[in-house]
Amino acid sequence: LKVQSLPRPRRRARPLGGPARAVSADEMQLGAVAWAAAVTAIVAAAGCEGIAAAASQLRGLRSAAAGCAEAAGSDCGITRLVLRSKLGFPIQVTKTHDHSFEAVLCEDVPSFRTTITQATPVFMSGVKCGLSGLPADLAEIGEGASESYSITATAEAKDGTVTSTEYSLAVRRLSVGSDQSACLVTYTRSAIEDCGYAPALEEQRQAAAIVPGVGAAPEPEPAP
Repeated sequence: LKVQSLPRPRRRARPLGGPARAVSADEMQLGAVAWAAAVTAIVAAAGCEGIAAAASQLRGLRSAAAGCAEAAGSDCGITRLVLRSKLGFPIQVTKTHDHSFEAVLCEDVPSFRTTITQATPVFMSGVKCGLSGLPADLAEIGEGASESYSITATAEAKDGTVTSTEYSLAVRRLSVGSDQSACLVTYTRSAIEDCGYAPALEEQRQAAAIVPGVGAAPEPEPAP
Protein backbone atom coordinates (compact mmCIF):
# COMPACT_ATOMS: atom_id res chain seq x y z
CA LEU A 1 0.00 0.00 0.00
CA LYS A 2 1.64 3.22 -1.18
CA VAL A 3 0.62 6.39 0.57
CA GLN A 4 0.54 9.36 -1.73
CA SER A 5 1.05 12.89 -0.59
CA LEU A 6 -2.22 14.75 -0.36
CA PRO A 7 -2.74 18.30 -1.56
CA ARG A 8 -3.18 20.84 1.18
CA PRO A 9 -4.82 24.24 0.85
CA ARG A 10 -2.20 26.94 0.50
CA ARG A 11 -2.34 30.53 1.48
CA ARG A 12 -1.68 33.03 -1.26
CA ALA A 13 1.62 34.81 -1.12
CA ARG A 14 1.42 38.35 0.16
CA PRO A 15 3.59 41.25 -0.93
CA LEU A 16 6.72 41.80 1.11
CA GLY A 17 5.86 44.00 4.05
CA GLY A 18 2.15 43.89 3.26
CA PRO A 19 -0.58 42.71 5.62
CA ALA A 20 -1.45 39.01 5.73
CA ARG A 21 -4.66 38.09 3.93
CA ALA A 22 -7.10 35.92 5.83
CA VAL A 23 -8.26 32.72 4.13
CA SER A 24 -11.96 32.84 3.43
CA ALA A 25 -14.41 30.15 4.50
CA ASP A 26 -15.08 29.23 0.84
CA GLU A 27 -11.37 28.63 0.22
CA MET A 28 -11.11 26.47 3.31
CA GLN A 29 -14.14 24.44 2.22
CA LEU A 30 -12.66 23.93 -1.27
CA GLY A 31 -9.41 22.73 0.31
CA ALA A 32 -11.26 20.24 2.50
CA VAL A 33 -13.16 18.92 -0.53
CA ALA A 34 -9.88 18.44 -2.43
CA TRP A 35 -8.39 16.60 0.54
CA ALA A 36 -11.39 14.26 0.78
CA ALA A 37 -11.27 13.59 -2.96
CA ALA A 38 -7.58 12.66 -2.76
CA VAL A 39 -8.22 10.25 0.14
CA THR A 40 -11.05 8.64 -1.82
CA ALA A 41 -8.76 8.19 -4.83
CA ILE A 42 -6.10 6.47 -2.71
CA VAL A 43 -8.67 4.12 -1.17
CA ALA A 44 -10.04 3.25 -4.60
CA ALA A 45 -6.56 2.56 -5.97
CA ALA A 46 -5.54 0.36 -3.04
CA GLY A 47 -8.71 -1.67 -2.97
CA CYS A 48 -10.28 -3.38 0.01
CA GLU A 49 -7.65 -6.13 0.09
CA GLY A 50 -4.75 -3.69 0.31
CA ILE A 51 -6.44 -1.67 3.03
CA ALA A 52 -7.27 -4.81 5.01
CA ALA A 53 -3.65 -6.01 4.75
CA ALA A 54 -2.32 -2.66 5.94
CA ALA A 55 -4.76 -2.64 8.87
CA SER A 56 -3.74 -6.19 9.79
CA GLN A 57 -0.06 -5.21 9.79
CA LEU A 58 -0.81 -2.20 11.94
CA ARG A 59 -2.68 -4.34 14.47
CA GLY A 60 0.21 -6.82 14.50
CA LEU A 61 2.74 -4.08 15.17
CA ARG A 62 0.63 -2.70 18.00
CA SER A 63 0.29 -6.17 19.57
CA ALA A 64 4.03 -6.77 19.29
CA ALA A 65 4.81 -3.37 20.81
CA ALA A 66 2.46 -4.07 23.70
CA GLY A 67 4.11 -7.46 24.28
CA CYS A 68 7.59 -5.95 24.25
CA ALA A 69 6.49 -3.18 26.61
CA GLU A 70 5.03 -5.72 29.00
CA ALA A 71 8.18 -7.85 28.97
CA ALA A 72 10.62 -4.94 29.27
CA GLY A 73 8.53 -3.05 31.79
CA SER A 74 8.30 -5.94 34.24
CA ASP A 75 11.91 -5.52 35.40
CA CYS A 76 12.68 -3.02 38.16
CA GLY A 77 15.98 -4.56 39.15
CA ILE A 78 18.96 -2.65 40.49
CA THR A 79 21.24 -1.49 37.70
CA ARG A 80 23.67 0.61 39.75
CA LEU A 81 24.58 0.81 43.45
CA VAL A 82 26.91 3.58 44.59
CA LEU A 83 28.26 4.38 48.05
CA ARG A 84 29.87 7.69 49.03
CA SER A 85 31.42 9.05 52.18
CA LYS A 86 30.02 12.01 54.12
CA LEU A 87 32.26 14.32 52.08
CA GLY A 88 31.08 12.83 48.81
CA PHE A 89 34.09 10.68 47.97
CA PRO A 90 33.36 7.35 46.26
CA ILE A 91 33.62 4.07 48.16
CA GLN A 92 34.79 0.81 46.65
CA VAL A 93 31.81 -1.38 45.69
CA THR A 94 32.04 -4.81 44.08
CA LYS A 95 29.20 -6.83 42.61
CA THR A 96 29.91 -10.31 43.96
CA HIS A 97 26.80 -11.97 42.49
CA ASP A 98 23.77 -11.08 40.40
CA HIS A 99 21.95 -9.91 43.53
CA SER A 100 24.86 -9.28 45.93
CA PHE A 101 27.15 -6.29 46.52
CA GLU A 102 30.11 -5.71 48.84
CA ALA A 103 31.49 -2.34 49.91
CA VAL A 104 34.74 -1.65 51.77
CA LEU A 105 35.31 1.57 53.75
CA CYS A 106 38.76 2.85 54.65
CA GLU A 107 39.68 3.34 58.30
CA ASP A 108 39.02 7.10 58.14
CA VAL A 109 35.53 6.78 56.62
CA PRO A 110 33.04 6.40 59.51
CA SER A 111 29.82 6.73 57.49
CA PHE A 112 28.35 6.39 54.01
CA ARG A 113 25.38 7.23 51.82
CA THR A 114 23.79 4.84 49.35
CA THR A 115 22.44 5.71 45.91
CA ILE A 116 20.58 3.07 43.93
CA THR A 117 19.37 3.18 40.33
CA GLN A 118 16.66 0.82 39.11
CA ALA A 119 15.80 -0.27 35.60
CA THR A 120 13.20 2.09 34.12
CA PRO A 121 10.04 0.28 32.98
CA VAL A 122 8.47 1.09 29.63
CA PHE A 123 5.80 3.75 30.02
CA MET A 124 3.16 1.69 28.18
CA SER A 125 3.55 -1.20 30.63
CA GLY A 126 2.19 0.78 33.57
CA VAL A 127 4.66 -0.94 35.93
CA LYS A 128 5.55 0.94 39.12
CA CYS A 129 8.93 0.34 40.74
CA GLY A 130 9.59 0.36 44.47
CA LEU A 131 12.56 -0.02 46.79
CA SER A 132 12.80 -0.88 50.49
CA GLY A 133 15.45 -1.84 53.03
CA LEU A 134 17.90 0.93 52.13
CA PRO A 135 20.47 1.99 54.75
CA ALA A 136 19.86 5.25 56.59
CA ASP A 137 20.58 8.53 54.83
CA LEU A 138 23.99 8.63 56.52
CA ALA A 139 24.72 5.17 57.92
CA GLU A 140 27.55 4.92 60.43
CA ILE A 141 29.85 1.95 60.93
CA GLY A 142 32.56 1.41 63.56
CA GLU A 143 36.23 0.67 62.98
CA GLY A 144 36.73 -2.95 61.99
CA ALA A 145 32.97 -3.55 62.02
CA SER A 146 30.68 -4.83 59.28
CA GLU A 147 26.99 -4.53 58.49
CA SER A 148 24.61 -6.41 56.17
CA TYR A 149 21.54 -4.95 54.51
CA SER A 150 18.69 -6.67 52.69
CA ILE A 151 17.26 -4.52 49.89
CA THR A 152 14.02 -5.40 48.10
CA ALA A 153 13.19 -4.13 44.61
CA THR A 154 9.52 -4.44 43.67
CA ALA A 155 7.61 -4.14 40.39
CA GLU A 156 3.85 -3.59 40.58
CA ALA A 157 1.90 -4.36 37.39
CA LYS A 158 -1.35 -2.72 36.27
CA ASP A 159 -3.43 -5.56 37.69
CA GLY A 160 -1.86 -5.13 41.14
CA THR A 161 0.49 -8.11 40.88
CA VAL A 162 3.74 -7.39 42.72
CA THR A 163 7.02 -9.07 41.82
CA SER A 164 9.94 -8.65 44.22
CA THR A 165 13.67 -9.30 43.95
CA GLU A 166 15.94 -9.52 46.98
CA TYR A 167 19.43 -7.98 47.01
CA SER A 168 22.10 -8.08 49.70
CA LEU A 169 24.64 -5.38 50.56
CA ALA A 170 27.60 -6.20 52.83
CA VAL A 171 29.54 -3.20 54.15
CA ARG A 172 32.74 -3.39 56.20
CA ARG A 173 35.13 -0.77 57.52
CA LEU A 174 38.82 -1.48 57.80
CA SER A 175 40.47 -1.14 61.20
CA VAL A 176 43.28 1.29 62.05
CA GLY A 177 46.70 0.01 61.06
CA SER A 178 45.39 -2.69 58.73
CA ASP A 179 46.16 -2.99 55.03
CA GLN A 180 44.05 -0.33 53.30
CA SER A 181 44.44 -1.63 49.76
CA ALA A 182 41.01 -3.29 49.90
CA CYS A 183 39.27 0.10 50.12
CA LEU A 184 40.98 1.67 47.12
CA VAL A 185 38.40 2.57 44.46
CA THR A 186 39.15 0.43 41.43
CA TYR A 187 35.84 0.33 39.59
CA THR A 188 35.29 2.62 36.60
CA ARG A 189 33.24 5.69 37.45
CA SER A 190 31.14 7.70 35.02
CA ALA A 191 30.60 11.44 34.72
CA ILE A 192 26.91 10.91 35.55
CA GLU A 193 27.86 9.19 38.80
CA ASP A 194 30.11 12.09 39.87
CA CYS A 195 27.58 14.74 38.82
CA GLY A 196 26.78 17.01 41.77
CA TYR A 197 29.82 15.93 43.79
CA ALA A 198 32.54 17.57 41.72
CA PRO A 199 32.51 21.00 43.52
CA ALA A 200 32.76 19.40 46.98
CA LEU A 201 35.50 17.02 45.89
CA GLU A 202 37.52 19.82 44.29
CA GLU A 203 37.24 21.97 47.43
CA GLN A 204 38.58 19.11 49.55
CA ARG A 205 41.46 18.50 47.14
CA GLN A 206 42.47 22.17 47.17
CA ALA A 207 42.35 22.30 50.96
CA ALA A 208 44.57 19.23 51.16
CA ALA A 209 47.04 20.72 48.67
CA ILE A 210 47.31 24.15 50.35
CA VAL A 211 47.51 23.14 54.01
CA PRO A 212 49.09 19.76 54.79
CA GLY A 213 46.87 17.61 56.98
CA VAL A 214 43.71 19.59 56.21
CA GLY A 215 40.94 18.28 54.01
CA ALA A 216 40.83 14.97 52.21
CA ALA A 217 43.94 13.46 50.72
CA PRO A 218 44.06 13.25 46.94
CA GLU A 219 43.01 9.98 45.38
CA PRO A 220 45.89 7.59 44.55
CA GLU A 221 46.99 7.35 40.96
CA PRO A 222 45.81 4.18 39.19
CA ALA A 223 48.38 1.45 38.72
CA PRO A 224 49.98 1.40 35.25
